[in-house]
Amino acid sequence: MHTFISILFLLGVILLVMELFIPGIGICGVCGVVCTISSAVLSLIYMENGVLFAVCEGVVLLVVIAVFAFFAKTLGLKDKLVLSGSFGDDKAGNLTSYIGKEGVCSTPLKPVGTVLFNNEYKECYSEGDFIKKGSDVTVTRCDGNRLYVREKTQN
Repeated sequence: MHTFISILFLLGVILLVMELFIPGIGICGVCGVVCTISSAVLSLIYMENGVLFAVCEGVVLLVVIAVFAFFAKTLGLKDKLVLSGSFGDDKAGNLTSYIGKEGVCSTPLKPVGTVLFNNEYKECYSEGDFIKKGSDVTVTRCDGNRLYVREKTQN
């Protein structure tokens, strides 16, 4: 039984480390936590020195996490594990610069469509009625990553 409990704990640690490298829904992490907790509970039930074994498991798990965190920082693994930066200029901060700009609808806005601003296409939302293709529009506001436009009035 001691061997089974030790193997279950090692399997749990391996699955937890695999979770960091395999994208998905976290099945490896869930199974790793279940294996690790199960090994601790089984050691408390079936082993003579179960409390000592469970404490040692916790210490080993903390050491593995600390070593992995150290190597992740020194080897630059953090950049591969943590998403940082941005994907282009479609951040809310940059979209606010479009407020007041004029463009031409390249598709009808029913209420969403595409507007051409200085050779750059942006997805925009109509404020109010539908806007026909080819109509001149003005950006009235920015809400997160959405631009809202209104058809220019003809004077």
